[in-house]
Amino acid sequence: MLCNVYKIFGVCSHWFFKEAFALLNGEMLRSAKAIQENLDQIKELKLEVAQKTSDDNTDIANTATKVMVILIILGITGSMIIGLFIANKISRPLVQ
Repeated sequence: MLCNVYKIFGVCSHWFFKEAFALLNGEMLRSAKAIQENLDQIKELKLEVAQKTSDDNTDIANTATKVMVILIILGITGSMIIGLFIANKISRPLVQ
């Protein structure tokens, strides 16, 4: 590809514009199309990887939310049980 650029500069510097346009529309156009196809493939692969990463992150966030809700419920239940236990221990001596 770089040698094509040097060819264009060499042809244009000698005022051979017809040859320059032939290079641009021939070899260089084929090279540019091949490069563009490769870039399109890379873009598609990156989009696939990004979508998979996004889906994985969504799954992780949903799991983390479920775990937090369960821990909050367990914490509230545990604190209520401990509170009732302490209240029972305190009120027993007062009843007797």
